[in-house]
Amino acid sequence: MRLATLKRHYLNHDLPFTKNMIVPDLFTFGGYGLNKVATGSLTTMFDAHGQIWYEAVMWGLMGEKLGLVVTDFQNRRFDWYQILRDSRQGGYNERMQMVISHNEDWHYRFLDRYEYALKNQLSGTVFQPELS
Repeated sequence: MRLATLKRHYLNHDLPFTKNMIVPDLFTFGGYGLNKVATGSLTTMFDAHGQIWYEAVMWGLMGEKLGLVVTDFQNRRFDWYQILRDSRQGGYNERMQMVISHNEDWHYRFLDRYEYALKNQLSGTVFQPELS
């Protein structure tokens, strides 16, 4: 499993797998990371802190158009058009926790490990890279 996430979100939040986790392969959540996921160089790009809504729409919708799997951490797909409608409200500043994966298999593996780490309050080993 090859991962990407934002360094500031990775370091500033006590996520269940960050304390002893092997450093992600790429510190990004944007176009460069999306390209790496689309080409298969990375399996998953995630932001557990949450992307601000306008960046979430941009990267998430683009990911879907590229054929990638895009959901929140509960495996729910986003309604981009509803988010855009909601954004018309003054002061709208929602953040979207996102997971973008190269395919469904890697997506489910990531989500399963994340959920397992959360339930067991683990701080690392669940996300050790796999050889396959």
